[in-house]
Amino acid sequence: ITADVDELEASIRGAALHPSGPLRVELPAAVADAIVLPALGEFHARHPDLALTLGVSGRPADRIGDAIDCSVQLGELPDSSLVARRLGTLERVTCASPAYLDRHGAPRTLDDLAVHRAVGTSSVPGQRTAELDFLVDGAVRKVRLDGTVSVEDEQAYLACGVHGLGLIQPPRVAAQPLIDAGRLREVLPRWRPGAIAVSAVYVKRPHVSPGVRAFVDWIVERFERDREGVAVAGAMARQLVPEVVEMNDR
Repeated sequence: ITADVDELEASIRGAALHPSGPLRVELPAAVADAIVLPALGEFHARHPDLALTLGVSGRPADRIGDAIDCSVQLGELPDSSLVARRLGTLERVTCASPAYLDRHGAPRTLDDLAVHRAVGTSSVPGQRTAELDFLVDGAVRKVRLDGTVSVEDEQAYLACGVHGLGLIQPPRVAAQPLIDAGRLREVLPRWRPGAIAVSAVYVKRPHVSPGVRAFVDWIVERFERDREGVAVAGAMARQLVPEVVEMNDR
């Protein structure tokens, strides 16, 4: 019996040091393009026996139905059945296409927004309004605008901005390449949107799988490296402060 226990403990230690098998991770496009994909070779070299499958989408993940082991989520996470490791925050930017700004004028103050439209990010059927937020003297001020479309997908949100459908507030890591290319133009830089939280999330279980632990530890390192404002894919991922959060203890 003692020998069997020793063998089991040794196998567990080996799995933790050398995780193997399939691992499915869901990522928002901004995090995938700017942070994960450029360094994926490093992860594979560190864990060659993990068969990693990446899904890139801005929609909420169905972790059970889609057999997702781990996901990276933007925004707050109210689900108490989850464990989240806070990676940090991503700066956002208010912007629109040059064509839209030529038609409607570039807003110079928040009061100017009364005559503008914005792209929504709500899944509520039939909703025709969109909400932007700005930091004013340290407090968040929300501005509700008319809109012609609401989307759930992050890439579609950017595309709506590029095609002149209204103002948008995407993460800067996603928008900066389009700003640099002249396809989007930043507006109202004096009143920046609040940063958006980024968390690695997985379903609460008695034991975290070695593969999930390996990926989460690695992506925490990636965010930590960029915490001091290192350029990532032509943009900046700022204010990255690691923090462990268990959802039902908030």
